[in-house]
Amino acid sequence: MLLVALIMMGTARSNVQHSTFSGLLLSSGQYPKGWQPANTTKKSTKKTTKKITKKTTKKTTKKSTKNTTKKSSKSTTKKSTGATGKKNIIFKVGNLHYRIVGNNTCEVTNLVTSIRDKRVIIPSYVTHNKVKYYVIGIGKGALSREVKMTEVILPPKIQYVGPKAFLESNLETIFLPGNVKVKEWAFKDCKKLRQVIFGGKGWSFSANAFYGCTSLKTIHLNTTKSASSFRFDGANPRVICFKGDKG
Repeated sequence: MLLVALIMMGTARSNVQHSTFSGLLLSSGQYPKGWQPANTTKKSTKKTTKKITKKTTKKTTKKSTKNTTKKSSKSTTKKSTGATGKKNIIFKVGNLHYRIVGNNTCEVTNLVTSIRDKRVIIPSYVTHNKVKYYVIGIGKGALSREVKMTEVILPPKIQYVGPKAFLESNLETIFLPGNVKVKEWAFKDCKKLRQVIFGGKGWSFSANAFYGCTSLKTIHLNTTKSASSFRFDGANPRVICFKGDKG
């Protein structure tokens, strides 16, 4: 029994000395070459791996986000340019110049050369660089002083006739379709103009649009209003009001 007790006391002393030695090493941070506590190595390895993983993930995410943004912006720019074109660009189709004024829309700006025929037909749309543009207006002074022109056929969806568009031309009759807006002095001094017809329902015109049209006899208006509701500066036509769409 005495022998067993001595052996147990010796074992306990060695354990205490070993734990004291390990504690001193851990607190001082100094270890023998080639030896480190197993738990410390695992923790430091895990922390390092996590840091590297986080940095790599952030860099990859930033790069992919930049590339995606660049690609999407480029594709959007191409689509919008192809669909609408750039405003104020002037191009030629046939004997007319056109200006881009909006998304797939344009207006007539002028004739390329003075017309030879008495009748001028404005198309509903024209194509430029493989893009279709609808003609929605006659620009300022676009067809002014065209003395050979006696008749103009306007597209059915025209929206406006600009200021002085037909100034001092030799038009004899004009049919204005749809919801057209006739701006100031649009037909000023068209001395041979005899008849004007507003065929649509949403039309409007400036009071001086027909100023100086001394031969203007009748203006047909698609309206339920009375003839006395309309004023014409510098002209004295007979106003005929009718109900029903003519164009």
